[in-house]
Formats: sequence, C-alpha cells, structure tokens
Amino acid sequence: MNQAYEALLQKFPKVDNLDKILDEWALINYEAEQFDKSDEIFRRLVKDTPDSELADNARLSLAESNLIAGKLEPAAKAFDELQGDPKSDEKVQQVSLYRLIEINLELQKWDLVDKFSKALLKRFPKNEYAAFAQFHEAEAALYLNQMETAQAALLKLTTPDKLETLGEEPWYPRVWVLLAETYFRQKKYKEVTETVDRFRSWDPDSPFLYQAEEVLARSLKNQAKFTEARKVFQQIIDSENSRRTPTAAKCQFLLAETLMIQEKFKEALLAYLQVDIQYKFPEWQAPALYQAAMCHEALNEWPQAQKTYQDYLKRFPEHELVPQAKERLKVVDARTNKK
Repeated sequence: MNQAYEALLQKFPKVDNLDKILDEWALINYEAEQFDKSDEIFRRLVKDTPDSELADNARLSLAESNLIAGKLEPAAKAFDELQGDPKSDEKVQQVSLYRLIEINLELQKWDLVDKFSKALLKRFPKNEYAAFAQFHEAEAALYLNQMETAQAALLKLTTPDKLETLGEEPWYPRVWVLLAETYFRQKKYKEVTETVDRFRSWDPDSPFLYQAEEVLARSLKNQAKFTEARKVFQQIIDSENSRRTPTAAKCQFLLAETLMIQEKFKEALLAYLQVDIQYKFPEWQAPALYQAAMCHEALNEWPQAQKTYQDYLKRFPEHELVPQAKERLKVVDARTNKK
C-alpha cells in the first residue's frame, strides 16, 4: 500500500489534489496503527501544501502524537498555535483548547487552565467540551484562591439538571470534592458536612467519596472534634478505594496530629511511625518522622529522639523542616550526652 502511494507521487509529484492524496495515505496508516508512518506523511502534507484546508488537521494529528509521547512542551506549543490560527477550522480550535486545558492541568499551571477554559467557553459556548471547561475553570479558581468564584461555578454544576446530564462524566465526582474544599477554606464547616452528605446521597458507592470525606475529616479536626475526626480519618485509611493512596497517607498523618494536639504522645508516636512504615510518599513520611522525634522528646526518650532526627536528616535532607530538626538535634544531643 505504501509503495503504491510512493510510486504514484513519484510519477505525479505536482498532482493538483496532492493534499487529499497525502491525507488519505496518512489516515490509512493511522487506522492501521502505523503511527510513525502516518506522522511522516502528515509532516509532508504540512510542508508541501501549507495552504491546504487539510493542513490544520494534519498539524493537529502531529500535536496529538507529541502529547501521546509525553512531549508536553512541543505539544502545547502546537496546540496553542492551532487554537490561535484563523485558518484552523472551529473543530480544530476547540480540540486544541481542550488539549491545552488537559496539559496545563497535568502541569498544575492554574493560570493557564483558567485562561484556556475561559477562551473555550467564550469562543465556543455550545461546544462538546463546555462542561469540562466550566469544571476546570472552577478548579483553577479554587487553586488561584478565588473561593467565591470557584464556589459559585461549582454550585451551578450540582443542580438537578446537571446531575442528570453530567453525572456520568469521569470528572464529575470531583465537583463535590472541590465544592467541599471551597467551604473548608472559608471555614464554613456546616456547609462542608452538607456537601459531603449530598455527594454520599447522590452516589454512596462512588470510588471518589473518600476524597470528600477527607475534607470533612479536616473540618472536624479544625473544630477540635478530634474523636469524630479520627473516626473519619480511620475510615478513609481502611477504605478499599483509598488504601495506599497519598490521601490515606495524609489522613494517617492528620490522625496522628490530632493525638499530638491532645498530648497523647505515645499514641501519636505510633500513628506517625505508621505513616513512615506503611506508605511511600515522602511528602507525608518526612513530616511524620520529624513529629515522631518530637514525640520521643515529649516522652523524654532522648536516645530514640536522637536516632529519629538523624534518620530524618539522612533520608530527607531537602525537606523544609531540616533547619528545625538540626536545632532540635543539638538539644537532644546535649541531653543524651549527659546520661
């Protein structure tokens, strides 16, 4: 098949419908999952017939290939050029904006998520990606600390008609999680509980429910309802859906924090050590190990505190608590050397 097209174009290199022939040839390879060959032909189409109405689709396919290969920077550059090119047809512009939202979500560049979500909704308000853009515009607002904006947008996505039309979207359960988070950050703890209850009523078996319950547990902790908070934290830790996740590690750490606040140092020590032993997430293991050393200090267990600080400094030399740990270790060393 490829040889036939090659022979045709060698015989008629200036054929009038070169772009259509190249597009057909590229698509045949694409459907046969010969993606490298397909990309090669699309590049030829863009180079040899740059003014063709098919060139934007070829450029889009090449950008998609970069995205699939994890080449986010060249993919983002290509999608940005396509969405801003008046020669791109509307569908190509819409897909390019959608991909730019996805890429910047992965990179957590919330200002760009906001920018491209807004652009998609303004230019193509009825497009198939509108709800996706609305949700991620709200998510960006949350992480940009625009709480009221985020909250208003998320509430619009929880109306009965949206529940019916959007409930099957893979991102939809996150609406409830982020809405609860907006209330948490505003210290509206009653509304956090109500939001998590609404989520639970809507889908009690959701594999994402634990993420909303984690927000609920933090709100209980902030209200000094430590026993209730620990109960919810433990439920999340034990849940099949959250087991061994970063959220479970975070909950184990926060559970330990409630015990530390109440000066239950032996229980807190064990809870902190469980973070380090059971999970492989340094962002929670490091502070847990530091706090475990603090518990040893509170219990006058100076050799153990010394060993734990040393372990922490060896394993997490770049962590933000390193300066404090070094100061505490000096104190502990002095106490240990006296014995």
